[in-house]
Amino acid sequence: MNLAIVLVLLAVIPTVLISTLIYRKDIVEKESSSLLARLFAGGILSAFLVIVVSSIAILFIPFLGQEISELGYFEMFISIFIGIALIEEACKWVIFDFIGWNNREFNYVYDAIVYMTFIGLGFATIENISYVAETGIQTAILRAVCSVPGHVFFAIHMGYYLGLAKQAKLNKRPDLEKKNKWLSLIIPTIYHTI
Repeated sequence: MNLAIVLVLLAVIPTVLISTLIYRKDIVEKESSSLLARLFAGGILSAFLVIVVSSIAILFIPFLGQEISELGYFEMFISIFIGIALIEEACKWVIFDFIGWNNREFNYVYDAIVYMTFIGLGFATIENISYVAETGIQTAILRAVCSVPGHVFFAIHMGYYLGLAKQAKLNKRPDLEKKNKWLSLIIPTIYHTI
């Protein structure tokens, strides 16, 4: 088998396994496959959005474009917090807002977790393919164990708070809706930074 095909399979298999697990855990009301496909594609799109937003951020904070190993501790923290975690999580959040927030199928808290997981897996898939193509099998194995589950972990937390925000909106509690929307971005960004 061609090495390129093996690398792509190694990059994609973790996302297929995790998406299947999350989908099966949705026991109340399954989401449509067309919606899940759009969310996954939106996650892929968010990876490209990250590139655009990161390029703009570098214009304002030039050291975001430097290698992490070249930075001092404070600059390293800012680079990870803003240049990686906040930008990636915000781009995934925007995709959710565009595709999932007003979707008629969004009627349970767990729906937001499923939606965000599929967005996160779309993002992780394209990110995985790019890293694995560049650095090989060892990276595929490491990312399968760390990075892909990491993006799912961030997505679950973001989805949970977005689900609570939607619940608050339906209960006409704009204060809780706003609070949970902010938490849906802040909490995953903190986890991603760590």
